[in-house]
Amino acid sequence: MPRNGPPEASRMRERRQRIACEAARLMALGEPDLELARRRAAHQLGEQARDALPDAAQVMEELRLRLRLFRGPAQAAALRRLRDSAVEAMQFLQAFEPRLVGSVLEGTADEGSAVCLHLFAEEPEALPRFLADKAIPAHAIERRLRMPGGVSVRVPAWTFKAGGVDVELVSLPMALLRTKLPGHDPGVAMERAGLQAVRDLLGGDAS
Repeated sequence: MPRNGPPEASRMRERRQRIACEAARLMALGEPDLELARRRAAHQLGEQARDALPDAAQVMEELRLRLRLFRGPAQAAALRRLRDSAVEAMQFLQAFEPRLVGSVLEGTADEGSAVCLHLFAEEPEALPRFLADKAIPAHAIERRLRMPGGVSVRVPAWTFKAGGVDVELVSLPMALLRTKLPGHDPGVAMERAGLQAVRDLLGGDAS
């Protein structure tokens, strides 16, 4: 007998798509944690199966589409300003091998988003000493990062404003410069971009 409805694989794709759209909506409304947004979206849609969760790339693509649809040129202009600010900060901090991470790199940043940089040094005190020498009024905080092997560690970070833009600097050992840190999904590395790659993004912006 012919089966009614779409095949199971098609139904699963539709379920993941619904969760991805809802997770993107939550993130556009201000939820910064992708994993939490996925889980909240699944709960709100009555989905309990782990394999129904979309991967991070699908959620991020839906978020970019939503921002283009509802924010359009305003979001594109804000993203470009933030990437311009990232280039300036990376030039200023070039001694620390800066790498751009987060929403400004991923293309989902909007007005008010922070420029997040990973910085690398042999000495833990090198970055705070540099900021003090340059009279940068940075505020010390901590961030939690996942490391290879799944362990989560607290790392030192500093925040400050430059030209009205929030900048966050995460200080990491030089040994982690060539190490791929875990991303949102198993087997997927966190995206990081050096100075030239960020310049290339600006060169390719349509806005």
